[in-house]
Amino acid sequence: VNTEDEVAQIRQQRAEAAETVEEMEQLTQGAEVASTAADAAADREAAGPDRDVEPGSR
Repeated sequence: VNTEDEVAQIRQQRAEAAETVEEMEQLTQGAEVASTAADAAADREAAGPDRDVEPGSR
């Protein structure tokens, strides 16, 4: 049988875990954005100074 204190502690731990998951999802999304930006920069670099590259033409 769980006491009220144990139940409150479990609820707190669940809330903290949910926050951690949300933070991880935000970090993952940020990494995906950075990866896309890096790909775009690599495309511009590969195209050279006379580039006439349409966005998204990879």
